[in-house]
Amino acid sequence: SSSNFGLSISSLFAWIGQGSFTAVRDSVDSIFDSCISFVTMANFPVLPAVLAGAVSLGVGAAGFQIISVAFLIALLALAGLCALLVVIGQRAVYFLGQDEQLRVEGFTGAYVQNGPGTAVLNPFTYRSAETRKAETLGTMDYVKVRDTVEGKERIEKGPQLLFLTAFEQVVSKAQALSLGSTDYARVENKLSGDRTIVKGPCMWFPGPHDEAKKGSAVSLSGTEYVIVEDQLTGEQSTVRGPCVWFPKPYERCGNKSTALALQEDEYVKLKDTSTGKRWIQKGKFLLFPEPTWQVEGEGGKKMG
Repeated sequence: SSSNFGLSISSLFAWIGQGSFTAVRDSVDSIFDSCISFVTMANFPVLPAVLAGAVSLGVGAAGFQIISVAFLIALLALAGLCALLVVIGQRAVYFLGQDEQLRVEGFTGAYVQNGPGTAVLNPFTYRSAETRKAETLGTMDYVKVRDTVEGKERIEKGPQLLFLTAFEQVVSKAQALSLGSTDYARVENKLSGDRTIVKGPCMWFPGPHDEAKKGSAVSLSGTEYVIVEDQLTGEQSTVRGPCVWFPKPYERCGNKSTALALQEDEYVKLKDTSTGKRWIQKGKFLLFPEPTWQVEGEGGKKMG
């Protein structure tokens, strides 16, 4: 390590003696430590060892008067210059892979450069730079992306290799909703409040403000029915089979029921509670009651 090299130099000073060389020892030690710290900041672990070894040899050579003290100081200055160039080079050149991009934060804005390739920057014209991975999206993948400056959001679908712009960030990543032939999605736009129904079979990708709940259509045989209510208007209706029923955006249905099968010698007394009308329905007949109908009387066959 650099500290061990520092100890070695101090030991070398002590071995050489306190002669005329003592006057420059403190300054050389200071320059050496500065070089080591500066190069270490560049994240090149080999360079500190190389510089430390070179400086140790130079100090030893100067101690034995093989080279002059002035030449040693010049050598240390050159080593420091090399370290500076290494750091500048590290800030100036970036190598980008196929799925990488460089985001550069300047003094007045930011920009990105997408890979693959080499990015060459002026090291004195930007604050910071970072390499970041692009988003790899499969066939069923999507991401919600937000512009942090304007606040806008959008959906990006796969398959693709997605590179963000300088001020974009990924809010969430998910997969599309898979809908079979009897499936549907009730979709609500949280921004506008609008609702829609998406029927399968399909792969459904949301909009930036959409939320969805998956449901299954109701399969009705020839003798089955359901009562359906529109939650916006409160109106009710009867849906008869045979069919596969998909709801409209604001509809809900009750449980499936079986129609009343009247034989030739059977009848029921009915009343429409919305109008007050009464009548008798005789057999032979398959009765699918409306939501406002009810059975009256005891002499006929009642609906279960």
